[in-house]
Amino acid sequence: MGIKYDLLQSSIKLDVDPLQYIPGGAPLETTSIESVQYFGRKKTVVAVTHCKRGRGLIKINGGPIELVVPEILRFKAVEPILLLDRHRFARVDMRIRVKGGGHTSQIYAIRQSITKALRGFDGGEGLMAMAVTVTV
Repeated sequence: MGIKYDLLQSSIKLDVDPLQYIPGGAPLETTSIESVQYFGRKKTVVAVTHCKRGRGLIKINGGPIELVVPEILRFKAVEPILLLDRHRFARVDMRIRVKGGGHTSQIYAIRQSITKALRGFDGGEGLMAMAVTVTV
């Protein structure tokens, strides 16, 4: 690997493929995402989802998601996971912090942050498969 500078054309040429190299780091193939953190917003509510490899736990403000009442709001919050096949994310833990607003706005902000976190953690593969299945 080296950098060549051409004085006549005033350009820098790399001997490596720039898509396969992170400056000061390792090649892209060897790096993997350990955790992601995304936010969702609705009105004055902000929800932040921290997603990492684990045992399939989903906690909202430190408590299990099973404690969210009424039940219809709980289903609304986990709808992105159910649409993408819950078994696919059985080894993903999510910690969600939510502040502000009312109950319904909090659920919609949680839902948005979960969707963004799953897309970031999964690389969008599950979402693309879902889009193909739904549109057919």
